[in-house]
Amino acid sequence: MITYKPFWETLKKSPETTYTLIHKHQISSATIDRLRKNRPLSTSTINDLCIILGCSPENILAFTPPSPETKENDIFVQGNNSQSPYGIVSPAVLYLIRSAFLFQSIEI
Repeated sequence: MITYKPFWETLKKSPETTYTLIHKHQISSATIDRLRKNRPLSTSTINDLCIILGCSPENILAFTPPSPETKENDIFVQGNNSQSPYGIVSPAVLYLIRSAFLFQSIEI
């Protein structure tokens, strides 16, 4: 799981605030909300934050591997999980998505 806890610690140590990120550096309030909720960000946004704060990606995000008991796709199939922006995805749909990526039949 990726979290943005390091971002908040880095922001506290910097002269920047969420206000200056939004109004001076044109970081959207939606991006700040995504950081607060540990939602996905683009690498471009992470790059922008690194430039603004003068830091590297490890000062923005942290990755914690899932525990061995957690299945890879649990967040997709457990139902109405507030951590999942996608809701319920059936195993059949997951199979089709994986197949498409394995055979590179679709581009993203």
